[in-house]
Amino acid sequence: MIRLHWVPPAPEESRQDYGRRLREEAHWLRDAVLKEMGFSPGPEFFEKGPYGKPYLKGSSIQFNLTHCRGLAAFAIGKRECGIDAESFERKPGAAIRRACSPEETAYLERSADPDFAFFRLWTLKEAFIKATGQGLSFPLAEAAFSPGEGDSLYFCQGGYLFRQCAAEKHIISLCVREKGLSPQPIVLEQAEKLVQFDF
Repeated sequence: MIRLHWVPPAPEESRQDYGRRLREEAHWLRDAVLKEMGFSPGPEFFEKGPYGKPYLKGSSIQFNLTHCRGLAAFAIGKRECGIDAESFERKPGAAIRRACSPEETAYLERSADPDFAFFRLWTLKEAFIKATGQGLSFPLAEAAFSPGEGDSLYFCQGGYLFRQCAAEKHIISLCVREKGLSPQPIVLEQAEKLVQFDF
């Protein structure tokens, strides 16, 4: 299950205050969904894996949380998962050099909208490293994607299912561990389809 929660900045709200409120709203979203599912979330309810990824103590349920300017997103299901979102209104800057493989860099250079294409790649990579639980200890350039037909992308290895959508000036990517799955095309879909995806 995926839940999206739009969190626009308030007029006159400082960047620092907005950042704090966005984090609080993201954690509220996580706790609200967990309560709906019959859990009683609290600090003692969570543990962290070796790289710091939180998980539910004593449960096989997997979850992940992300937030960026304007949006909090929460994914929860029975399989390892990672979710990432970014506003594609901002510029990627120097992140391209450290996050992309040479093939991905060439793909961006050929793209009609390199910034949008970069954030598609970036959110897929972030969702993958969050699903594995390794976080930024995993080199982003090694989580490589290849262009396919049209606007589709392919992950460099099997065993993971990706879903991706663009909504309200954001790109949202989900990665779910799917043992034995061969690489599948990743296409942009409607946000409604992503939210309805059950894993």
